[in-house]
Amino acid sequence: MNSYVTQNAILFILINSGNVFNYLFQVMIGRKLSPEDYGAFNALNSMTVLITILIGVLPVVIAKFTVQLSLKSMEKVRGLFFSGLKWLCIGAGATMIAGWAAIPLVKDFLRINQTWTIALMVCQTGLAFLLPLPMGILQGLQRFTPYGLTSTTSTAGRFAGGVVYVLLLNWGMTGAILSGVTGSLLSLVFGLYCLHDIMTGPHTAPTMDVVGDMIRYSVPVLLMSIGVGSLGQIDMVLVRHFCLPDDAGYYATAAILGRIAFFLPGIFLMVMFPSAAKSHSLGSKNHAALWWSAGLTGVLAGGFAGVCATWPAQIISLLYGKGYLPSVPIFRIISVAMAFLAMANVFFTYCLARNEYGFLWILGIGLAAMLAGVGMFHQYSIQIAWSLFFSSAVMCGGTVLWFLWKHQREKVLRETCS
Repeated sequence: MNSYVTQNAILFILINSGNVFNYLFQVMIGRKLSPEDYGAFNALNSMTVLITILIGVLPVVIAKFTVQLSLKSMEKVRGLFFSGLKWLCIGAGATMIAGWAAIPLVKDFLRINQTWTIALMVCQTGLAFLLPLPMGILQGLQRFTPYGLTSTTSTAGRFAGGVVYVLLLNWGMTGAILSGVTGSLLSLVFGLYCLHDIMTGPHTAPTMDVVGDMIRYSVPVLLMSIGVGSLGQIDMVLVRHFCLPDDAGYYATAAILGRIAFFLPGIFLMVMFPSAAKSHSLGSKNHAALWWSAGLTGVLAGGFAGVCATWPAQIISLLYGKGYLPSVPIFRIISVAMAFLAMANVFFTYCLARNEYGFLWILGIGLAAMLAGVGMFHQYSIQIAWSLFFSSAVMCGGTVLWFLWKHQREKVLRETCS
């Protein structure tokens, strides 16, 4: 367990260093862009995340099977790398062609008239298809230092790009999007460099049995990614669609800051997932990694949400200026909602690592409740925030109760059999 804590500490420092760059970037462009352009920029970002939910399964699946294959032979891990690289390059190219063709539809739905800005976002989406390969293999091999540095390179590169493109060259929203492309490209290059030993030596392509297992495992991972990703991003797209442009900008401010409660403890899941997957592969019934991660998540996410709920106006004024104070009520709601979602996600990720999928029913109910709430109440952005809050709270409570019930039932069955 000392090794587990050490790994968490390393990732906590590295990933949160990247998160600092991420939020510095958001504050920088939030102060530089108008509320309308800031809302449009984050709506485009959220739409990209929603589109790439389909490939959000890849880091998890690749990490899971890297763990299993590395227990047998590194040749099999190399085979996974080269096969994955070929198919992901094909997917990235097809996505970019389809994305450029859909630019008129995106312009109409989000009410954005800057064609080149959307085209650059399509390029970033294409790069997002390639990043899961180095990230998944590094996580599966439990090389947490290069894994953390690869992630940090993306946000640090984006921040540096923002300084050049937005502050110095004054390219506005287009410069902000170009910054993301720069960061993604740098991260991809660095991640591949960290796997230089994987790129050399003999390799064995995955067998059809392994490919079949990966496809079957991808289904619950995809369902989880759709659920959690939608709850974490779709609200900004819906606010941009239903509400006034300035209102969407204020909501984006609150959402960007409030989501720290979700992303801050996410580092612990990066260590917990391969650890839980390896323990499951070895037949262990020990849940220590879950309770460590849940406890640390409760402290970090709950503590952050408490600070945001107590001093929301001071935080908004300090980071964005008094012009964004209308976002204060929304900020308070979203920060608490994201703390609930973060705790639920700990149990989602742990169960996924152990091939236990009952939580998907709870996740699906929560997402349906959120969308139903928005469908009925969307005149004001704060109504959408409340829909997110109630659905996240229900999912968190329901998931914890379901897991405790399942754990107790398994314990009784083991005692009965013995």
